[in-house]
Amino acid sequence: MIKKLTIPIYHGTLMIMQFKSLDEIPKEYLGDYKHFETRGNEAIAYWYDDKNLYRYYWMAFKEKTSPECIAHESFHAMNYIFKDRQVDYNTSNDEHAAYLLGWIVKMCHKYLKGVL
Repeated sequence: MIKKLTIPIYHGTLMIMQFKSLDEIPKEYLGDYKHFETRGNEAIAYWYDDKNLYRYYWMAFKEKTSPECIAHESFHAMNYIFKDRQVDYNTSNDEHAAYLLGWIVKMCHKYLKGVL
């Protein structure tokens, strides 16, 4: 099942999905990044543009995923969103990054627990 969520403040759509194997990720989501190495990985985060050039950010998880992996891939997703929105942050000005990262991690946990 794929869950689509509207990203607060920064707009766009975050898609969260879970599979027995990451090889099940729909190929259209891989876009030009066709060299994903799925063996040994618990999760992957990336983005894709649909035929109307609307950008989606997606995260795919295996059935058993560690909290560390969720945080790791959430950080990648946050960076993709910030890069597209031309948002810079540094360690002296990181409140907006902490907010978005927290939201992404929270949505992943809810989805993986089956409550989203």
